[in-house]
Amino acid sequence: LTREDIYAYADLEKKSITDAVDIVLELPDGLTVLDKEPHMMMVELENIITVQKEVQPYIKGEPKEGYVYLTPIVNPNNVEVEGPESKINMIKSVLVPVTIEGVDKDVTIYRKPQIQDDSNEIINGLEVSVAQVEVEVPIEKLKVVELKLDLDETVAEGYELIGISVNQNSLQVRGGESLIDATDSLTISGIDLTAFTEDTVQSIDTSSILPSGLNVYEDAESIQLYVFIEQVLTKTVDVTHGDINVRQLADELNFRFTDDEDYTIIYSGILSRLQNIDLDSMSPSISLRGLEEGQHQVELSFNVPEGVEVITDPIMVNIELTKEEEEVPEEETTGEEGATDEGGTEDGTEDGSTQDGTTEEAGTEEGDPTGLNSAVGDDIIGTGDPDSDGTGSHIGSDTP
Repeated sequence: LTREDIYAYADLEKKSITDAVDIVLELPDGLTVLDKEPHMMMVELENIITVQKEVQPYIKGEPKEGYVYLTPIVNPNNVEVEGPESKINMIKSVLVPVTIEGVDKDVTIYRKPQIQDDSNEIINGLEVSVAQVEVEVPIEKLKVVELKLDLDETVAEGYELIGISVNQNSLQVRGGESLIDATDSLTISGIDLTAFTEDTVQSIDTSSILPSGLNVYEDAESIQLYVFIEQVLTKTVDVTHGDINVRQLADELNFRFTDDEDYTIIYSGILSRLQNIDLDSMSPSISLRGLEEGQHQVELSFNVPEGVEVITDPIMVNIELTKEEEEVPEEETTGEEGATDEGGTEDGTEDGSTQDGTTEEAGTEEGDPTGLNSAVGDDIIGTGDPDSDGTGSHIGSDTP
């Protein structure tokens, strides 16, 4: 008789209230059990339960530099686990390890889930509803691309666009390798600036500028576009004759204005550019270069700051140029009445009279018929000889 000839079992249905159950022995025919030790055994019964657990991928390693892994796809992502209640209560997680070290392509594995406790030890003696789980780990390429602006800079009438900028000049994106390699920049376009009449911050969803297949990676989901706009104003400046610098007058000519009006110049621009405009900065002037005796119309020149427009028509100034008259020197007398120096007469005519009895006066008639003294400011045009008797002023400067 050997151990293998004896079959021992316990019928748990006959368990006593003290959790004791009789040990039953079966022997080959012709043999009878006279005694056995132990007669009974103590048992502890536990419920078998089934729970659903989420399958979690456990990623080990990092992909190739310049690549990133996305959220793994698990199929099925939930499984049933069956076993003693005490072991079921020990479950912390159901994991499927996936190694992606140095990869640059998607990774797919099929593996039996591991059931772990709080100490990350595997719990044996439990049944899982599936033999293996599929885990796919997508791998995408990364790239930092430039952000560009392509906007129609037309703004509402009566306003001027001062500038446009964004809060960042680049964006980090991810996608398939071929699409990433073909993308160097992203363009912001299609924004109507005519809707803005003041400084504005416009939020742009990055999805609106990304081609299909590309996504933002660890960067802002929106871009801030800054639009700077100012209202266009006007400024009026009146220019008088005395404000005008006369340039390049020929030495032998006299000059005068032949109109009595002031000249109005209207500038158009934003406030910061208009506020510094005055007569000094304008430096109004006319050029008489190449002009001869007679009446002329010359264009008034003045400075226009960058970014400012003049909305008045060109201003024409009416002038007259006359030749400067030569003075006749007085003849010296001899001191004897009736006698004259060379050029005098012997018949008692007055000093300075001509041979025919007429008198030739020096200078011009009293009253300054040229009108220079009253029409031209002293700071613009030089006066004539201080010893003269009221002849018209002469502009002695021919500097450009």
